[in-house]
Order: sequence, then structure tokens, then C-alpha cells
Amino acid sequence: MAGHKIVVVGGGGSAGLTDDARLKRQGRTDVAVIDPASTHYHQPLWTLVGGGRAPVEASVKPQSKVMPKGVAWIQRAAVGVDPRRRAGDARRRLQRRLRVPGHVPGHPAGPGEDHRPGQTLGRDGVSSNHLYELAPATWKFIRDTRSGTATFTMPSGPIKCAGAPQKIAYLAADYWREQGVLDKVDIHLVLPTPGMFGVKEFSDVLVCVAKRYGITVHLQSEAISVNPDAREVTIADLESSSPSSARTAAGPCA
Repeated sequence: MAGHKIVVVGGGGSAGLTDDARLKRQGRTDVAVIDPASTHYHQPLWTLVGGGRAPVEASVKPQSKVMPKGVAWIQRAAVGVDPRRRAGDARRRLQRRLRVPGHVPGHPAGPGEDHRPGQTLGRDGVSSNHLYELAPATWKFIRDTRSGTATFTMPSGPIKCAGAPQKIAYLAADYWREQGVLDKVDIHLVLPTPGMFGVKEFSDVLVCVAKRYGITVHLQSEAISVNPDAREVTIADLESSSPSSARTAAGPCA
């Protein structure tokens, strides 16, 4: 039975690699990382890819190239942790553990829609920056949009970066401003939160940013379905749970 003093579950992502490197700098000599991926994706870059500020290829590296030296890499998937027996993947003994398994994005289908990549997502102006193959599609839809309505949404459930839906909205708005068509695009930002951001100082600034770009912000709201054929997004008021429809003419829905 193999044993390690510290085991980082899912330590091959950006958060895990940061912890791995920090532990090594602190002089920890027995650190193991459990992560099955052979490819590392720097996912924070995908927002910039969707906004046309970076190539998607820049977000990819072999996992072996980013793994800190001296860390034992167990290229397997963790299926569970038993804290009482202090055992993890393949019953590997451990003294301490860190859990940073990340978040696998899901796109559950709503009424009349199909969110599987290659069907609804990636076509007809509907995209997501949370997948490698779709971030470039977001940029294409932004470039192709010269007028109409663009809706950017944030789900109410767990999300990797709560600021990402706002960042892509601002990047898109700035591009349309540069192209001289910002006044022809009706931009909507749908947020499930009661404010623009959890920190008031930041929230106050973002209110002004949205206002400067002419973005209509829907707080405590969530997009619950997308109909790409009709170019329709259904937005629910989370306070009253009464859905309303917002039609999109030719804009992205990211």
C-alpha cells in the first residue's frame, strides 16, 4: 500500500498546481497529486479567447510540463476519500489531503433545447467560454454581430469564475465600440446575484462599467432555456419565479 504525507486530489488544474508548488516551496518533500489528465488547460484564458484577445492554443500544455518537480503524479482518477481510514484513490495512505477536483461544466437541456456541444452550443449564436472547443465560437459570434440583441448569462449554480460572464460582456461591448456599432447592439447581462459583485467597492465600479457600455443588467435572474431557431432566451425572475422572454435577433448567447 503506497503512502504519502500530503495528497492533492485533482491537483493538475490551476488551483491544484498552485497548491502543489506552494507546498514544495514550503519544504514539503512528500506531496502526491492525483489527476488523470494528460493535458492541462489554463481555463481562465478562455474568456480572453472568447473576447478575441488570445488564441485558444495558448491555453494548452502537456500536464507533464506544468507539474511541479518533485511531486509524485498519480495519473488516475480519484473515486472517493475515506477520512477515517485516511485513505484515498486505490487505498493510498495519506496524512493530509487537499481537495481541488475542479468543476466539470454541465449544460442541462431546458424545454425545447439541446445543449450538447455541436448541436445547440456552437451554432446559431449560442456559445460558452467554459469549453475549449467553444470559446473560439464565442469570438466568431461577437465578430459577426453588427446589430441586434446580445445576452450574456451566469447560472445560479456552481461556476468556476463568477466574474467570467461579466468579463466577456465587457470585452464584447468594447469590441463593438471599436467597430462603431455599439449603439446598434442591445446588450443584456443576466445575473442570479442581488448585486453586480459580492464586494461593494467592486460592485459600484461595475455598475458604472455596465452603464458606460449601455448594458441592461438583470439582477436575481437566470436564463432557463434557449431556443436557437427562434433566437429566443427565456429569463426567469428568481424572486418571483415567473419567466419572461427576451428575443435575440442575431447576437451571441454566452
